[in-house]
Order: sequence, then structure tokens, then C-alpha cells
Amino acid sequence: MTFPPRALRFLLPGLVAATACTPLGAWLYDDPSFALSAVSLHEVAEGPDSVELRITGCNRNDFELMGFGFEAVLNVDGRTVGSGRLENAYQLATRDSTSFTVVVAVSSVDDVSPSEAKGPYELVGSTTLKTPIGDRRVALRQEGEVHRGEEGLQWRARNVTLCRPGQSTLPGDWNTRTTLPGPERIPDRPTNQPMPGSIPGSGGGKP
Repeated sequence: MTFPPRALRFLLPGLVAATACTPLGAWLYDDPSFALSAVSLHEVAEGPDSVELRITGCNRNDFELMGFGFEAVLNVDGRTVGSGRLENAYQLATRDSTSFTVVVAVSSVDDVSPSEAKGPYELVGSTTLKTPIGDRRVALRQEGEVHRGEEGLQWRARNVTLCRPGQSTLPGDWNTRTTLPGPERIPDRPTNQPMPGSIPGSGGGKP
């Protein structure tokens, strides 16, 4: 399944400058990216087991986005392990990362383990976003390898790049939320400095 290019330009009506190369009031919209950041296996005595997929969205835009639902299908060793859906809405903050959990029901957690010491995995997902240019369907397709060891399963992605919203760089640890720095504080006026427009030596009082 193919999706339209990530970068789109949204023109605000009535704010176009005829002589400018880039129209005045143009918004540059970029589809957010999504990546699998953590996996947790939950085995229960009765009923189906489950796999919790921690999904992290990266919003590089200068405005917030609202997402509605997230569907995910997990494949290991070329076979479908299970599928799940997040029903709740979530918010992607401005130039920041946001994480949420999708629960995938599986018949047994043993199905998630590769048949050999390591095997390929594929996560396919999609979500609907409310954007300034209307509703958009955004997809996730992440591939990697599952390694089986003494400490459990290790998930290693192959096609995930570092999230760089705006001019900031988020750390590789996706479970940590990074707050972007605010504007520099304007220094206070020195105590002995006269007010603008006052006569030096007059104390800055009214005439």
C-alpha cells in the first residue's frame, strides 16, 4: 500500500502575496512518523495472552495534531502473530514525541518468539489524523529482527531514523519525553538606570 508524499503545503485563504516566491501565510505540513519503541509480553493463566506495543509518534510541525485510533498487525517469521487497535484519541504535541500503547491479543506468547535464535518481524499500522488540511490516513511499516536470548526477546529495528522535530533532537530512548527549550528570558532593567524619556539626575519622576 502506498501513501502520498510526506511534505504538503497548505495555503491559508486570503493571505497570498503575488510577488513572493513562497505565498504569505503558507503552512508547511509534514506527516508525523510512527515507530515501535518497546514491546511487553503478558502471559495469563486463563484466556489469551497479549503483547503490548509501545508506539511513539514524532510531530515535526509547528502545531499540534490529533489522532483517532491506531490499528496494528504484528508479523514474526513471516506469519501473523496478532492484531490490535487503540480506540482512544491521542494528541501529538508541537515539535515533540508522544507515546501510546496498542494491545495485541495472541493465543500464546510463545507465538511471538522466532523459530530460530533470531527471526524477522514486521509491524504494519495506520491511524487517522486531524490536520489543518483535513483528515489524513498515515501508515507505519517497521521491519527488524527479534533475537531470543536468556533475558527474553530483544527487538531491533532496521528502518527507524532519529526523530528530529524542528531544530531539536530527541534522544534515542523513546520512553523519555523531551521538553523543548523556551524563549530566552528578557533581563530585568538595572535598578539605577533611568526610565526611557526621563532626564538624567531627575530621578525619572514626573515634572
